[in-house]
Amino acid sequence: MNPFSRQFLLAVVVALSVLACGLYLSAINYLPALKTAFKATSTTALGHEAIANFTILLHLFGFLLTTSGAYLFIYLIPVLAQRQLFAGKPKERDSLPLATFVMFMMTIALFYLNEHLFRLSTANFLSLKNGNAISNILGGFSLIFISLIVTSAAIVSFWRIVVRRPQIAAGAAAAGILVAWSPWPGPHAPPQREESRPNVVMVGIDSLRPDHAFETAQSKNLMPSLSAFIDESILFTDASTVIGRSYPAWISIFSGQYPHVSGIRYNLQPRTFLKEITMLPQRLRDEGYTTVFATDETRFSNIDSQFGFDHVISPGQGFEDFLIIAFADLPLINILSNTPVLERLFRIVSLNRQSKAYMPSTFSRQLEARLAKILQDTEKPVLLVVDFDVAHYPYHFSAWDLTLLFKRNGAETSSGQIPDLYRRAVAAADQQFSRLMRKLEQAGILENSISLVFSDHGENLGEGQSSYRNHTGQPIPFGMVGHGISIFDDWTHDVVLALKDSRYPENAGATVDLPVEIVDIAPTLLSMLAIETPNGTFSGRNLVEAKNPDRYRLRESGVRMPALMGDEIDEIAIAKTAMANYVVTEDGRLEMRPELHKPILANKQRGLEINGVMLTYLPNPGERGDLYWVIVDRNTKEIFPFNDYPNTEHATRLLMRFCEVYSSDRYFPGTNSDCDSQAFGDGPPNSQTADEG
Repeated sequence: MNPFSRQFLLAVVVALSVLACGLYLSAINYLPALKTAFKATSTTALGHEAIANFTILLHLFGFLLTTSGAYLFIYLIPVLAQRQLFAGKPKERDSLPLATFVMFMMTIALFYLNEHLFRLSTANFLSLKNGNAISNILGGFSLIFISLIVTSAAIVSFWRIVVRRPQIAAGAAAAGILVAWSPWPGPHAPPQREESRPNVVMVGIDSLRPDHAFETAQSKNLMPSLSAFIDESILFTDASTVIGRSYPAWISIFSGQYPHVSGIRYNLQPRTFLKEITMLPQRLRDEGYTTVFATDETRFSNIDSQFGFDHVISPGQGFEDFLIIAFADLPLINILSNTPVLERLFRIVSLNRQSKAYMPSTFSRQLEARLAKILQDTEKPVLLVVDFDVAHYPYHFSAWDLTLLFKRNGAETSSGQIPDLYRRAVAAADQQFSRLMRKLEQAGILENSISLVFSDHGENLGEGQSSYRNHTGQPIPFGMVGHGISIFDDWTHDVVLALKDSRYPENAGATVDLPVEIVDIAPTLLSMLAIETPNGTFSGRNLVEAKNPDRYRLRESGVRMPALMGDEIDEIAIAKTAMANYVVTEDGRLEMRPELHKPILANKQRGLEINGVMLTYLPNPGERGDLYWVIVDRNTKEIFPFNDYPNTEHATRLLMRFCEVYSSDRYFPGTNSDCDSQAFGDGPPNSQTADEG
């Protein structure tokens, strides 16, 4: 075996060994969840529909094959470099120990880069979180050493081409000069679109709170691009979401219906529960619009082309998302998936908010590239819906910050640092928003447009957990980190909503203080586009005609599980619970088990609010004492048992309206007992009647 063959074999062995080590470190945290899933599903769901699903297996095999090739290519670099440096010197070129040492240093360099650039990565073993000086020195030295080797080989190769092959060098130089001085084609002129119908741009920023967008003096510094947009828009200062979960909230936005009307009330709910409702994208596509949806998070939201979109830009959906991401947290893949050349090869990683290697700039770059092609190919008016999820828990993301290579920033996920992490993520979302709007302006989309910026829900960062007090003055800690757990959490239900119509610049800077909801978005846009809809089509209202300050608004909680109800979120416990509760459909999607539908809805908190006073139904009295019905005064932050609320007449009106609204919700445990017997003449409900219901 010649020297090159031995070194090639060494590269193969080292590459596969490092890959195997990375796969183990990457997937080890997911193994308990996968075992739980297999045990819970037996031979159905995962066993029959997913693991036997050829497409999913093919995608996983393709990913692993591509990954193996990438590792092998990287580890062949020192072999080829050594071949160039020691060409013509057989003894030195046969130095297997040198090749082994170089590959060892490359491995250290890869993991060192991964540790610093991708802080959440599980494929880290250098223990740099504690500022290990030896590891820092070793990692830094390895980067310098590998850089010198590769640079030296490149210089030697270039010199040999110039000296031994001057014709090739001259030809390459001439080609380079020709290309450099050739006139580059300028940007394509935007196609001529219909001027009579405006484009519609809807930008959702997941988990964005109003106090970080416009309510405080720091907002302009934190989100300057969004602040500038708000200054040119109509701002709705009292906007709320009906539910703090993305999938049902987006369905409410598209349908204009409350969750109990649309049928979608929790993440990854089986689509069979969705009522026959024409969604906003479907309606606009029928009216001749080109419809586009882009998102960097699909793990818990099954929004796709079936909702009326001609084009969907996303990392992909379904069980393969969970499966591949579980194995994709590898140092080399994390780095390559964020390079302009190879990011498309690893799209399920580079576009995926759930990836440990997610970089907001990478998603924006791919979004802009694909969007440019879509806009160039259509002359129709455009509906563009973009969902930016970088501000979603756990708020971490990666960035090409070379200063981090030799200086460690000890930002971890403890609850005490969550507000800082969230602010950093919100600032990144603002940069994404800025890039998108700038590209749309350059493409001529905003010249005649209706633009809407909103959040599907807010976020509790762990602060103000004792803001509510009972009628005796004792604090009641209802606040929890995250969103969707408790309807008492105002941080979760207060959202951002700003509307800009380029046809009416005189409305810039206007504010509306009336109570509005995200279900108002669809009827408002259709009205502004002069698209007629039958009366009673929507739960929401037309914001342009909003005049009533005395408006009832609804709230309900999402799926409530112990792993979500605390100061910190246990992601591994969530994964175990989720994998046991979800099934894989025939097309590879994840959905909640249908048999869990009724208990999930029965366990929901439900609320109805008017003028800051909310009647609330609590399904589990063990959590908050022996009460099912309480009244929350958001203005004074007080909570009263229903029977102890001072204004009995107002309490009774709230209950009657509550029962009227939820009369169609057959999964509401209190409908038959409390509403039928109590609301209309038998007095207010109490814990005994609630328990019987």
